[in-house]
Amino acid sequence: MKSVALLLSLCLTLNVFAASAGQLQLERELDEYNYVLSVEWDQKDKKFYEAETAKFLKKLSHLMGEQGLTPKDLILLCEKKIKNKEVLDAIKLRLRILGPAAMEADLLKIIKDTSGEFYAKGASWDGQVIFLYAAGLALVAGFAYAIWFAATHECTETVEQYQCNTTSQTGYDGTVINNTVCGPTAVCVAYKRR
Repeated sequence: MKSVALLLSLCLTLNVFAASAGQLQLERELDEYNYVLSVEWDQKDKKFYEAETAKFLKKLSHLMGEQGLTPKDLILLCEKKIKNKEVLDAIKLRLRILGPAAMEADLLKIIKDTSGEFYAKGASWDGQVIFLYAAGLALVAGFAYAIWFAATHECTETVEQYQCNTTSQTGYDGTVINNTVCGPTAVCVAYKRR
């Protein structure tokens, strides 16, 4: 009985692998096509683009004929690769309109038209954001150091310095009143660790 169960599970496993082989090959071909267009193509040579697209469509046509890929396989690939929900819904609608008797040329056109949506777009560099994060981090680090220093050090020597402090207040009528107070202030010049 155990051997029959083992044989059945092996058959089911091989069946699943055989059924997904075509979709894996489709995904591999799509990855290769995207690599060629995003890395090897200089975005100017129209003949290179047309040649690579024709080669890609020929491979897909072969997969549809030999491996028996269907619109359902395309939908599964689209759901796996496309993150933009509106684009995914548009592709599903186009495939539903074509129906189960979709022509191979129609399926190839859908893949060609939407192949740019299958991969995430890169982020652009924005140095201002990095600067803001760095400034915030420096400010937090400065406050943390001041708190740590005050907690671990004590003043051992002070001197009196003459300093002026100015405060501003806004009156009810909108006028600004500046108050300046000057006098001797004790300033610590030597610290020792506690």
